[in-house]
Amino acid sequence: MNTFILSTPQVKANCIAFISMLNAGTDQIVTIKNKKESRSDAQHRLRWMWFTQLEKQLAGVGRGRDKKGWNLHFKHKFVPEILIAQDEDYVAVFDVYKESCKALQQVSEKALKQYQKGFWDRVISTKDMSVKSMARWLDAVDKYVLQKYQVVLITPDDLRWLRE
Repeated sequence: MNTFILSTPQVKANCIAFISMLNAGTDQIVTIKNKKESRSDAQHRLRWMWFTQLEKQLAGVGRGRDKKGWNLHFKHKFVPEILIAQDEDYVAVFDVYKESCKALQQVSEKALKQYQKGFWDRVISTKDMSVKSMARWLDAVDKYVLQKYQVVLITPDDLRWLRE
């Protein structure tokens, strides 16, 4: 199997040359699809580094959030808009979530809290974000923390390229 990521005109030319060498009438299939790139390991590391920093610097803020609490807070605050911009199918996901919350609110506060926790912990994941979407989320978190808490989130030298 051969895979070509059309990143340069030369790669495109190589792909065309490769396809032109194939014999017609054979049982070969040529498939073209968009590359889906999920968030990078470097972005993941930076995220947890920042939330650990917030856990230490803002102990007691936001009902004593730990790093997982900060993650959940910022997922809830910024992820819906970013995921919808990335893939419009998420509109339906968040519409169902809102309707379910309304229905559960009428039944039981405990059931509502369990549903909300499960949704944000298990259904909505930054793993579903592209590298570009994850960069938007990290930027939103960084700006919000600076504006609201006057905390400069530290980006170490080896991860500085993520911010450029």
